[in-house]
Amino acid sequence: MDSGIIGLIEKNIGLWFAIQSVIIAVMLLFLIMLGLRFRSLRYRYERLMRGAKGISLEKRIGEYADIAVENKEKTENLEQQLLHIKQTLARSVQHIGLVRFNAFPEVGSNLSFALALLDQEGNGVVISSIYGREETRIFTKPVVNGDSIYHLSEEEKQAINEAMVGDIGGYRNDQVQKPRRSR
Repeated sequence: MDSGIIGLIEKNIGLWFAIQSVIIAVMLLFLIMLGLRFRSLRYRYERLMRGAKGISLEKRIGEYADIAVENKEKTENLEQQLLHIKQTLARSVQHIGLVRFNAFPEVGSNLSFALALLDQEGNGVVISSIYGREETRIFTKPVVNGDSIYHLSEEEKQAINEAMVGDIGGYRNDQVQKPRRSR
């Protein structure tokens, strides 16, 4: 059988040489295409690693990692500040209630008032002003959870209630119109 194949090759040596030449040419063409593709990929890789403005990708990634660490620290700092602001805001005046009234029948124009200034928890102060023809008196009473250890007048209770509900003179806080300036 070996002599048969060898004999067949010897008889058709020209054909085998032509087939081998075509195979080598195809392989050479394939090798050239791979070389061009490799060159293109290498150029793109080097350009990627070099980066814009001559900064390498490795340096750029390092810079972004540093920026991410700084941003994390800044975020943690901002969260602490926000917590402090929320705690401070909870103790600030957030609810206001105002009731004007006549303390004495002979004095008109509702010149007396009760003003409640309360924080988020309903703690604060109620200020009352009693206007009379001869004198005006001002009283303050502490308010804790919407109530006081001191006796509250009906007007003071109403002012505290308006502050807690968010009504000022029968209007919600967002419905109160600002006074117009006279010309």
